[in-house]
Amino acid sequence: MFGLSGCASLAKCKQSCAADAPPVTEQPEAITQPLDRLSHYDAYPKRDETFGTPLDYHQLAIAPRLLVESLDGGNRHRDLNLSIPIYVVGIEKVIGQSEGHFGSEDDSRKARKQCIGRDFQVDVLKRDDPDTERAEKSYDAACQSMNDRRPMLLTHIVRSDGIAAGLLQAPCNLFSVYRDQHGCGVAGAVESPASTRYDYSAAVAAVDALRSQVTQAASTHRPTHLLLLSTGWNTHQDESLYNYLDWLQRLQDASDGRFRPLVVAITWQSAWDRWPPLASALTKGNDADEIGLTWANRVLNDVLLPAATETATPVVMIGHSYGTRVLGAALFDRRVIKRDKDIAASGEVPLTFIALQPAFPLQRFGEGGEPLFYGATSLPVLTVMTASKHDHANSGLDRSWGAYAGGGASLKRAASKDGLPKGIAANTVDETGRFEQTLPRSGFYLTDASAIVDCAMPNTGGGAHSAVYSKEIGRLMWQAIQASTR
Repeated sequence: MFGLSGCASLAKCKQSCAADAPPVTEQPEAITQPLDRLSHYDAYPKRDETFGTPLDYHQLAIAPRLLVESLDGGNRHRDLNLSIPIYVVGIEKVIGQSEGHFGSEDDSRKARKQCIGRDFQVDVLKRDDPDTERAEKSYDAACQSMNDRRPMLLTHIVRSDGIAAGLLQAPCNLFSVYRDQHGCGVAGAVESPASTRYDYSAAVAAVDALRSQVTQAASTHRPTHLLLLSTGWNTHQDESLYNYLDWLQRLQDASDGRFRPLVVAITWQSAWDRWPPLASALTKGNDADEIGLTWANRVLNDVLLPAATETATPVVMIGHSYGTRVLGAALFDRRVIKRDKDIAASGEVPLTFIALQPAFPLQRFGEGGEPLFYGATSLPVLTVMTASKHDHANSGLDRSWGAYAGGGASLKRAASKDGLPKGIAANTVDETGRFEQTLPRSGFYLTDASAIVDCAMPNTGGGAHSAVYSKEIGRLMWQAIQASTR
């Protein structure tokens, strides 16, 4: 399913994915790290002794300087500079902990089964949908994801002072469950819990503290945008950070340096470390939904959107593959957490969601067995989902779960008499990454990106599915961002 090819021809792959870059040895077009990525961490246990989390997903929390120095950002991204703070939110699957999203094992099992607890109100998915059968399916899908016996939990929040010549500057922990000496030592930081058991309330408090940090930073540095990022399946923390540098470089190039965002970047435990990666693909899709319904939901709706409202700053979300599940659930299912105000639905600030090769079925918008995104197309948001007939990673799942949004089946459906789900329109980009139709300030689009998502980029897996780091993708993203803020 996730092969190393996926384009029309090998010659075209070489032309479209490598011709615009210097030799791979100097500046590779793609950024997946080599297999010996942990060779610099011999002094650290490969799994945390208290929480059982694999080192691949929390290097930045326990050895920030070592991780920054091990990345090659100073080579590939040597022209990338950003004098605005960057926040990395780390989410992992904690082993041997009883505290979940709805409470601990000591809480009422009935309450957990009914998805009741803390500030969650998952039953809102049933109350607000007039179609009883569809509402039950959506509710059941959300409950199943959030009631995982080994939940995905927030383990660290790291702040960097920005980027200089492609390198993250002075990373330090605002919050960490790991006992370390890398705290930021600033007002608003949350002390690491003293207990060896996971403290869910402390993690939620850390998100609340992050809102103050982001709001203050946005007021001080006046970024052009607040940017929320998420990568997808089988992407370790160092790879995610490198991917984010890549997107930032492409956006700065496409905008001629006008794009100066404050970044909040999510990294999450997106593969099993003790089994072949492919074995985790379906489970990690469910984990992505869980993160979106919970932690990413809080980051978007309790941190970024309030900060955006207070500072009058547009918000941009960019996700790839399962990262679009993370961000999609955070936006489209935001109501599963109780709030006094729904900023996303109010349209108070421009909001752009760029979903690169989304790995979820179109049936999520109101059809099929898990219509979690029903109602999404009515939001005052500009959403652009890219799809490609060359994306065989997505297309490989079509037969079992319906037309995956990022694959060729979704494009065939757009051209068929059945058409796309209600509220979704089709458009196209050319081989330079420019839209062939004018984008409005808000709307919901399936974009045929086959002309630019057509090959396996060097050092990536998944074939064309991962061809989302090119200068053409940068142009596509920048056009969408500009359209929503016109």
